[in-house]
Amino acid sequence: MALHAYMNKLQEESPTPTINFTNLKSLEKKGSFVLSSPCSTPTTASPGISPVSSRTTSPLALDTTDEDSTFHFESPEASGGASSWFTLAMKKLLRVSCCSRRRGSLEGAGEDAKNHRPTLSRCNTAPVRDTRTDRCPQDSKPAFNKSKTGLGTPQHRSSCALPSIRRSISFARMTSPDDDAEKDPTLALQMYTVPLLTLLEMREALPHETLKAQGRLRIFSRRLGKAVYVSHEWVSKQHPDPKFEKLGILQDAVKMIMSELDIIPPDAIGGQLYSDNKGIQTREFRRPESLYFWYDYFSCPQLPEQNIRKTVASCIPQYIARSDFFFALCPAVVTAEGHTHSPSSWAKRGWCRFERAVREMSGSWILVQGPRTMEVLAQPQIVNSYGGAPGEGNFAEEVDKALIAEVLPEVLREQMMSSLRAGDVVAYRVHLNLQSVLFRGLEGAKHISDVVPGFEPSPTDDGAEHFLFQNGFQGFNEVDAAGWSPLCYGCLSGDVRVVQALLGRRADPDTQTSKPQELVNLTAWNPVTSICAFFHQNAALRLLIEARARVDSGWNPPISAAATTDNAEGIRVLCEAGNSPTAKNSFGMSPLEIASGAGAVACMDELVGRMDEVDTSRALHFAMWYRGGAEEVISRLISVRADLDGQLKMPAASLLSIGCANLSLQHRLGRVSTSTRIAYHSSDSTPLMLGVLSGQHAGVLALVKMGARLDLKNSRKRTASDMALEVRAPEKLQEALL
Repeated sequence: MALHAYMNKLQEESPTPTINFTNLKSLEKKGSFVLSSPCSTPTTASPGISPVSSRTTSPLALDTTDEDSTFHFESPEASGGASSWFTLAMKKLLRVSCCSRRRGSLEGAGEDAKNHRPTLSRCNTAPVRDTRTDRCPQDSKPAFNKSKTGLGTPQHRSSCALPSIRRSISFARMTSPDDDAEKDPTLALQMYTVPLLTLLEMREALPHETLKAQGRLRIFSRRLGKAVYVSHEWVSKQHPDPKFEKLGILQDAVKMIMSELDIIPPDAIGGQLYSDNKGIQTREFRRPESLYFWYDYFSCPQLPEQNIRKTVASCIPQYIARSDFFFALCPAVVTAEGHTHSPSSWAKRGWCRFERAVREMSGSWILVQGPRTMEVLAQPQIVNSYGGAPGEGNFAEEVDKALIAEVLPEVLREQMMSSLRAGDVVAYRVHLNLQSVLFRGLEGAKHISDVVPGFEPSPTDDGAEHFLFQNGFQGFNEVDAAGWSPLCYGCLSGDVRVVQALLGRRADPDTQTSKPQELVNLTAWNPVTSICAFFHQNAALRLLIEARARVDSGWNPPISAAATTDNAEGIRVLCEAGNSPTAKNSFGMSPLEIASGAGAVACMDELVGRMDEVDTSRALHFAMWYRGGAEEVISRLISVRADLDGQLKMPAASLLSIGCANLSLQHRLGRVSTSTRIAYHSSDSTPLMLGVLSGQHAGVLALVKMGARLDLKNSRKRTASDMALEVRAPEKLQEALL
């Protein structure tokens, strides 16, 4: 098949460097190196729990590679699965110094003939003159003792030795911001970052030029440690954080990560829908001396005469790719004009959408609303309330949209090629067919069509042959490893010609997915009509309805999918086809409740206009439970007689109630997360209480402003103020609840 042949060709053209234990006696390094196991299955960049493990580029690719730093691995088990001894060997090899001015050696590299396991001794550091500190490590060799965290702590025999465990912070202190050794020639603008300790010492946000002049910036490279990319919404046009409110919360959140928190939990929705979404262990951060932050005001030139927008736009994807973590800094902050910043307002900004979209192609991201209100979004929010196409976002300068239209297709093409090189056909198909969604609003974006070369159309091709060829399908009824058929991908792309051609070949219009697809944030058993409604592919949805597709099938029927992503036109199409605007999904939630929870204002208006009697008994609760905690959403619900102080009641036999009972039990057993905490306190909770627990701080302030009662208690005898203390809400919020 053409796709697999092309994929094999790409893999042959870019072989992964490996290690040969049989011939290796010492390791001479002029730069850095890439390690991989030939007996492990290649994986692609997909949104996963760990932002390090989800990158296409190996996390062991420390800087740049050259011919002198690659080697081959041959083992008796090369044809089998990845073995535990290979992982152990890799860990030991990583103790070799990666500094370009040092040499590392492996002594006693041999192999146990019986167990076929290599035996490696700890590497020594050769005595090389350190010209940066004018000190010589001599022949010192660190001895490691176990610490409470399980990491080795070096005990030095010589006071002049450079400990390997502190090498990154020492190197950062010894290196000037413009050190040529750290510069990356592939970047038009170097990745300037702020070390963690510098960030924690700040009391005001200073621009790039000032920090650079003070020597407080570092050009980031892998040898320094890990990077955190911070995406945020500017408080004013002149300054991102004039009162240091957002950065103050970032400081407190990082302190919490470094001290008290063991895990940053998954978001409330992803944690319930996907069982493998476990969050991020905070031990991945706990090397404070080697943690660096990219923040645009610090990292990019701010002088008005320096027109570098295009340069920054082209470099942002590379900065994000080099970052181990991605923070969306979205605390509730009131601007001078009276607007309240929130995750919803952040998600409407075009640049923030662009940053999020780039990140979601390779890893998860962390939403930061407060010191203890953080959650991991491991599934892409492509069209959800915290998502949206970059071209449909708000831009201060219209020219910025043209810059993104030029950069985003290149990022997507590289992601597709990386997926093919990694052998991940499913990820390639997803990104190939997501183009119409990601490029919405970007008129100049070039659509990527002929990725796989060699297609020769027949005179009668109606679009289906080219589609099947590029997606690597042999037949229109084939189902891939992700449980998706060609019609599923055709509906994802929204290509009317392709959908019509597949239906003409008798593809089933009631086809459902058989497995969850986290790359597009869809669970299993979604009909193709729901895929169309979810991604606003309404023309394709009409074709399916004309082909007599059911409009009420699946656990998440199409009208619920449309309500999730604010697809008001999709709701009109479905209601005209006979769907009821009050039809509930398998969890017993109505479209209005779903739209309220997603902050889908257009859908709320459409649904309310089609209902004779509007049931808002739980709509405001779900708005504050999930992501609808914006003043605009709350005002609309209040206008249709939603109870500002209603206490939540759920039928005992519903799936939602059963799910809450399960999460509540987990909370009692010590598995504390946003989802479990809300479930534990949900019975008789008011919208105000749910907003405090979910971190919808902007919505909480709006409810207080509208006169919500502060003295009410839930079934566990807790007030909203008690819950604010439990989650350590910001002081201003706690004061508002007193």
